[in-house]
Amino acid sequence: QLADVRKSTVMDWLDLLESMFLVARVPVFSARPSRRALAAQPKFYFADSGIAIAFRPTDKAREAPDAIGAAREGLVYQHLAAWCEGTRDARLSTWRTTGGVEVDFVVETTDGLVAIEVKSGRTLRPADRRGLLAFHDEFPDATLIALADVGVPERQGPITVIPFASFLTGIVPGSALPA
Repeated sequence: QLADVRKSTVMDWLDLLESMFLVARVPVFSARPSRRALAAQPKFYFADSGIAIAFRPTDKAREAPDAIGAAREGLVYQHLAAWCEGTRDARLSTWRTTGGVEVDFVVETTDGLVAIEVKSGRTLRPADRRGLLAFHDEFPDATLIALADVGVPERQGPITVIPFASFLTGIVPGSALPA
């Protein structure tokens, strides 16, 4: 059930949480006019992915696939945000079309664009690749990365699938992103 709350009130609450450093706003990437209609609303992440899990009312809700996926994405956000803070001219954003096609993160540096999709599980389904491939259509020089529970890095067309844990441990501010 949706709460009967005005949008301006929700935005005020989000602004307050952001000012308290409990949530962070990730803007929508828009480097140039796009052939696709892009969503204008940013994504919000908890500053600590554990907070998102703690807000789930039961253990069963905390263990649900969507909760696990959101926590993993939040953890990647935390690492990428720290990397961008420590890397000159690095910007973090998200990319979404109004039609619902999205890439979780876009990292823009002087070296180029890196599009990152976070997935749970060992395999990428066609739907899991859709956002990265759509981004590749718009930005063919971008590096495409999918994070998953694979044992070793592998290629799936233009997408490099990287083990989730090794990507996180490989992020070092001032160094290139693991790819």
